[in-house]
Amino acid sequence: MVGVFAGKGMRGGAAEPAGAGSGVIIAPDGYILTNDHVVQAATYLTVILQDGTCLEATRVGIDPDTDLAVLRAEGSGLPCVDMGESKPLRGGQLVVASAILSVFHSPCPPGW
Repeated sequence: MVGVFAGKGMRGGAAEPAGAGSGVIIAPDGYILTNDHVVQAATYLTVILQDGTCLEATRVGIDPDTDLAVLRAEGSGLPCVDMGESKPLRGGQLVVASAILSVFHSPCPPGW
């Protein structure tokens, strides 16, 4: 679980928050799955790992219809989720999502 912070304006300058949410690292080379509504207005993105590390990220792809976005954080060897198999799943099964709020209290550089 990571914190995702979206900003508008210039990084390190006069910036304003554009969104904040959570995401999951889906590949060790920095690909992150998050929500489109969190990052859609962003001119820059910062991802905060659970250990407090702040990484810059870029938007790789979005799908507003499903409210999903894929980001790429600058890093390698990152801890990622173990994706399961989707074949045994059936439509209508219960899904539980959670967030670790401690990532939202990590010190990031000024301007996020």
